[in-house]
This record gives sequence, C-alpha cells and structure tokens, in this order.
Amino acid sequence: MVSSGMYSVGRAFPYEVRVFSLVNAPLPFATILVAGLFLLLAGHGLARAGSLALGSIEGIPAVTVALLVGGEFFLNGAMSTAVGMVQAVAGYPAAARLRIASALSRAGLLVVLAGTGSLTLATLAVGQVVTLSGVVALALARARRLLGVTVRPGRIRRGHVRSTLLYGLGIAASS
Repeated sequence: MVSSGMYSVGRAFPYEVRVFSLVNAPLPFATILVAGLFLLLAGHGLARAGSLALGSIEGIPAVTVALLVGGEFFLNGAMSTAVGMVQAVAGYPAAARLRIASALSRAGLLVVLAGTGSLTLATLAVGQVVTLSGVVALALARARRLLGVTVRPGRIRRGHVRSTLLYGLGIAASS
C-alpha cells in the first residue's frame, strides 16, 4: 500500500484502511453488516437466524425488514450494473455522476425525513426503496440509450441461481 502510492484504499495506519468484502467493494460488506445488525436485534441464540429468515424481528415489521434488506441487495445490484455499463461505454465521469446522484438521493432523503420529524426505520425503508428506484430507473435508461438495447429483467431460471451461487462460492473460496 505504501510503495504503490495508491491512497484510494486508505493508508497503512490503524483505522485508515478501507474495509472490503468478498467482491472487492465496501458496499456488499456494509449490506452484510446491516443484516448482522438485524440478527443482533432479533432475539437469542438460533432464534436470531430463524427470525431474520422469517422476517419477524421483534419490534420491526417484516415489511420494513424486507424493504431494507431486499432493497439493498436488489436495487444496489441493479445500480452497480447500470453504472458499470455506463462507465464501459461513456467513461468514468458519466458513471461518477450516477454514483453521486445515488448518494445525494439518500442524503436528501435523510435530511427531509429528519427535517420533518418523521425519521423512523419504516419511513427510511420505504423512502430508500422509492428514491433509489428512481435513481436506478434513470441509470438504466441512461445505459439503455448508450447501448441502444432494451434493459429489462427477464425470467430467473434455475441455471441463473446455480451460476450465481457457484460464483459466490468461488469468490469466497479464493479470498
């Protein structure tokens, strides 16, 4: 890290190194930390894992949990895909604008919810899904225009799930 001169991953001092997950990015790791937080809130022992799987965390509605976790995994994946396509075709500046729009939409949501005194986990979950869905739709529209193709989800088949699981296992094993 020191000899490369690359400081985008942090500096070689305690608490100054960026934390990465198995896919070499901090966002998936943060998403897993959020899921871990839900597990901590869920109960005791094995009941923690079971309650998260069933979406029943005491005091937190199952819809809120589903929106927070599902929204993070699905919408951030769609956003990353769209940004990657835009960056491949139009370059880094165009992709950076999309990333900034995503961050600003989340920050704006927090400011509005806090300013109106309605910042709760449920309103945050719904607001994040709505705002990030809008940004993802814009990013996918941008990618569609640049590539000249229709970008829409298709049917998820057994082979898709299998290849995704094998990819995840391969990434995990190589780390």
